[in-house]
Amino acid sequence: MRLLEFAFPRLSRLVPSGRYFVGFIAAALVVALELVGRLTQNDVHDGLAASALVSAVALAFARNKNRPWPGSGFARRRLVRLFEHVRGNYGVDFRGTPPLPPRTPSGAWMVLLGLLAWTALAGSVWWLCPQGWRDLGVNTSYVVYLVLLSLLWTALLVVLMGTLFLTFTLIDRHVHPGGRKTQERRAGELLVFFGYIAVVIVLANLVPVVAVVGLCGAVAVLALGVAAVSPADTQAVLWRSRPGRPVYSVPQQRIVAGLCALAALLVGNLLLSACGGRLLTMPDKADPMLMTDLIGASTAWMVPGFVVVAAFTLWKLRAADPANRTPLTLHWTTALPVASLKGSRLLAARGWRIRGKGDRRRPGDVAVVVVPPDESEAFEFQPTWPLKVSLRDLDNPDVIDRLARRDGLQLRRRAYRGLRTMLRRAYGQKKRKGGYYRLAPHWWHAGALTYEEPPRRADGLPSARRVGPWYAVVFRPRVRQQFHAMLRAVEIDEVIVDDGVPSRAVERVVRALFEIYDKHDGRRRAEDHLFRLIPRVRTIIHECQPDVPRTTRRRETGFDETQYAELCRARVLHVFKDDGENDLVADVPYDSSWEPAPSVDYR
Repeated sequence: MRLLEFAFPRLSRLVPSGRYFVGFIAAALVVALELVGRLTQNDVHDGLAASALVSAVALAFARNKNRPWPGSGFARRRLVRLFEHVRGNYGVDFRGTPPLPPRTPSGAWMVLLGLLAWTALAGSVWWLCPQGWRDLGVNTSYVVYLVLLSLLWTALLVVLMGTLFLTFTLIDRHVHPGGRKTQERRAGELLVFFGYIAVVIVLANLVPVVAVVGLCGAVAVLALGVAAVSPADTQAVLWRSRPGRPVYSVPQQRIVAGLCALAALLVGNLLLSACGGRLLTMPDKADPMLMTDLIGASTAWMVPGFVVVAAFTLWKLRAADPANRTPLTLHWTTALPVASLKGSRLLAARGWRIRGKGDRRRPGDVAVVVVPPDESEAFEFQPTWPLKVSLRDLDNPDVIDRLARRDGLQLRRRAYRGLRTMLRRAYGQKKRKGGYYRLAPHWWHAGALTYEEPPRRADGLPSARRVGPWYAVVFRPRVRQQFHAMLRAVEIDEVIVDDGVPSRAVERVVRALFEIYDKHDGRRRAEDHLFRLIPRVRTIIHECQPDVPRTTRRRETGFDETQYAELCRARVLHVFKDDGENDLVADVPYDSSWEPAPSVDYR
């Protein structure tokens, strides 16, 4: 008995403990998969084996949650360092002056070369193994093959679900810009959704995938061409390799075109890796990679619809860019026997659009009535609108300037009305107090008014979310163009409004900006002292420049600018509430001396 009592505690060391049990099970599973993998017949069996492998890995991570795996801390530190590098070495250039040297980061070229190498490798593998690359993976390392297959299926499913979601999100954005839907429209959208899925399934089973792969290649070549010829004088993104190195710029058009090219190459490589041997034929039931071919074909035929909708969205964004300039539209009515007003020399020189009396007058049109010369009111001090003019008056520069001024006033009124509507809806939404609003209707990438809530932790970042309607809903394109012309002239790139500032005060600030723009004909930029007459509001205009420490900017302006990236160039107008000296809480100074105060007799 004493021998057993002595041997059993030592024999228990041979049994795997909790520390090594997971590693022992993982090694046994890898060996079992390597042995059983030689007996599988198709990728359906491979999918079951991959599910077992993924489940084992998930169980291992869940089991060792309190004991990190070797290397996990290093990987986490590298990811945090990469995030800080991107956060500190990339920024947006809103100013554009003085221009910085344009240059594309070397990492973009490395990604492009990697995708091209992937294309060559996938094509070579399918050329060497026409029946699929399953035999190559099974005969070398089955576990490595399972990992690659799992990654391929995951990427294909992400592309499939992502393109489906984005397609119908963009369609819904174009069809219902205001976000209001009735029950009938919801039912119609559901019917269109299932019809689209049915069409994709039919195409995946009847049409080869080579057409979609060719479409991805054409999109990639076209996007690379657009990126090569994009102008360098547009809004850009600033970058540097690391702190202390020179700062370069990349135009935003080049970035958008380059991302489209890389995305097209990535999707084309995924389809080539999944269906490379079946590009010209349909999947066969005897194919050992039938499941991969079906997933690849289903993903492939989700791409054309997304490409069409995305191209239409980019075209609308380009057409609705506030940096464009749409000419004034003149709507005329008359009882005289005149056919058109296009014979006017000044109207033709300005490129104004003209709508005749048979066309419907649209909001924003400047209306005139063509009358005989003796009934003209073109030079009256307070005329009634629509303005009565004669054909001779339309060749007078003073009358043309008066019509242009009328158009500007109409745009201002629509801008103030839309701003009130947007702020009323934004202020009515529930939010955490202590944040701020970001107002920038003059940039194409700014879709709506955003509210950034304060971070929950001291080292966290503020979370931004959209509040209120979209800019495209409350502002017409020409109104946003007016905002762009005014804000660029007064050199204000963004307006930040603290939570608690009344909407009327925000409107007064915008009116003051328009007044500065009008008084000085767009030749003077806004300064802090020009907003002092606005009651109960204080403003600070601070400039963000590259390679300027935040502590220096904070000492110069008295405002904490931690929400801006260090590599950013912008001129921001910050509006916050001024409570006045009476609302401030001041402590009475405490006197610690024991000396008696002198008494004075005033009698």
